[in-house]
Amino acid sequence: MAPRTSILLILYHFHKALSLPQAFSSDAFAISTDQSADASHIPAASIAPESQGGVWTSLTAAGSSTPTTADVTATPTSPSPTTSGASIVGDGNDDDGTPTGDSANDFIAAPQETARAGFIPVYPAGGAFVAELNIGDNLLYLRVDTGSFHFWVISNLMPDICTSAIRAGSGCYTQGTSATPLPTATAGYTFRYRDGVKASGSSAVIENVGAAGIFGSVAWASQVVALPATVTPWDGNSGVSGVFPLGFSAQAYQEARAGGSANLTEIIDQSPLGLNNWHFFTTYFKPGAQMFLGFDYDPVELYRGPLAEVSIAAINGSWFVQPDESWSTAAQGSATAAATTDAGSAMPTSTGPAMATGADSDTLADTTATVSATESVETTTTVQRSSSDAPMETTEIMKRQHHPANVVKRQLGSERLPILLDTGSEDTYIDADTVKAIYTALSGSCLTIQGSLHNCTYPCTFDHANFAISPEYPATIQLPWGASAISIDTKQLVAEVYDECEPEKGKKSCSSTCRGSIQAQKSGAAHYVYGAVVYKSAFFKWDTSGNGTVGMAPYSDRGGEPWFYE
Repeated sequence: MAPRTSILLILYHFHKALSLPQAFSSDAFAISTDQSADASHIPAASIAPESQGGVWTSLTAAGSSTPTTADVTATPTSPSPTTSGASIVGDGNDDDGTPTGDSANDFIAAPQETARAGFIPVYPAGGAFVAELNIGDNLLYLRVDTGSFHFWVISNLMPDICTSAIRAGSGCYTQGTSATPLPTATAGYTFRYRDGVKASGSSAVIENVGAAGIFGSVAWASQVVALPATVTPWDGNSGVSGVFPLGFSAQAYQEARAGGSANLTEIIDQSPLGLNNWHFFTTYFKPGAQMFLGFDYDPVELYRGPLAEVSIAAINGSWFVQPDESWSTAAQGSATAAATTDAGSAMPTSTGPAMATGADSDTLADTTATVSATESVETTTTVQRSSSDAPMETTEIMKRQHHPANVVKRQLGSERLPILLDTGSEDTYIDADTVKAIYTALSGSCLTIQGSLHNCTYPCTFDHANFAISPEYPATIQLPWGASAISIDTKQLVAEVYDECEPEKGKKSCSSTCRGSIQAQKSGAAHYVYGAVVYKSAFFKWDTSGNGTVGMAPYSDRGGEPWFYE
């Protein structure tokens, strides 16, 4: 069997196991922009500082920074280094966040002037996306993560995990002649992720990075790659050997490039792929087609119509968008059941996206159509697990005869939370009311614990002939994007199948229960998350180094053709 075929089969069999790591984003936001990256720099002004608790910072072309106070009554306090971003600098044994004193200024990678535009092949695995990359002389499969800005890989510094990764086909990094080792830090680095993964170490190298083989042509020279000594918890059989980051921290980038004393952690914190090398990247994660990441590569034939663009901001190494009055209505429903949010309201503060009303908001006001026998009915059962456990409710949404005229509408609350755009997150987290409407349309149910929705599921159909999983009751699901909307591919909604089934004799499919990848954000969270299903459903152009926008358009009908040879 060809090596490439073996790798693909391994990735397929381990698709359930591939769930790590998901990028961490602190609830305390430090906001900054980088004018030195491009003449038309990243605008962060669309995200209000009073909502984020950060200080606005503009970086000049010379690399200095000058905080400026936004139009707020009180200037928020910047987060400390121990809470601002995906990484916490420490010695590997404690979490005090104390930066190292090692001087490695002479070893800072020179401005990356050698770069070649193109694309990188990407494969779906476990609800996330894996990029196939050459790093030096090594072929590795790394998790594509727009929510992280730290580039690190599994290496032979961890022999046991390295051996498991090689067996799983995801690869393990070994230094070769192309590597330039950076000086080992006395006190190293620690990268933490919100799913509990922690990578710590004190080693890093400067390496050449590029697309593997003929499947892509993008390449960079002199990229800083961290080599952790410990990664916990980590499954060596997961089919992934590190993180390929596409986030950006302007503050860390400036500090690493400004000159003077710079330690290893500051070097690692710089923009991992060099914003000076490209103006935008694209994500073509269409299921059934050859997925890719493009850099200064915009194949217009692969999406339909003009791009719907929204402003983006780099916050703590992750990309966020801020919904405002211009954002469209989001709708969920079908020909038999529908639920829409009313974007037009008499209240000036009630406009915005569907997900912009927190589950704990006191401003929610539901307005329902006339109740009739044709509408869905909810029944709630309280289950006491034990004397020490909180009551647990299961809300069952029973499907009766629906009629298109019976549309549930609600006014949006005044709260509009920023949305994290995270390709490294398997789940999409939005407000509870919208989630409830989605699973009503799907005739599903959600577990309710102390008033919050958890573990929403829906009836699904498993087609054994083509291994496709679809909702048993088809529905249209749209999430807002500026003045447009993202039409979710419901065949990609499934996150997990709970009860496996076998078709009856003479049939090709059977009914099961699926956990959806759109779930309710926890109460009190500072932001929502657009995860993997969003990028499977539409094409995105991340103009992060150019115009400071992200554009979205539906995928074209074209797919499965050898576009990479054209």
